[in-house]
Amino acid sequence: MLLSDVAGVGTTGLAENVQGNVYKAVASFFGPLGSKFIDAAPGGSGVRTLGITGLVYGSVKGVTRLAGGTVNAVLAGVVPLVRHLLRLARSQGRFGVVIGP
Repeated sequence: MLLSDVAGVGTTGLAENVQGNVYKAVASFFGPLGSKFIDAAPGGSGVRTLGITGLVYGSVKGVTRLAGGTVNAVLAGVVPLVRHLLRLARSQGRFGVVIGP
């Protein structure tokens, strides 16, 4: 995972935890009625994964991971190409120009 992926997923997780804590604080005023709107699982964020909010957070995390994986795959293919072009430029005495006439 790239640093940008980790940052994106981490920031989303932080926002989810903050929102979950707000949910828990507000729900506590309503007692048992309010508790059905939060995820009370130990270690959970407080945001229910089956609700719209949980779906949105899960989608953002999934799209971030997908984009990061795509960038990793593309860069993994580009690096050998750049290495080859640099070797070719060195062998032809073109140190300043990688691709040229």
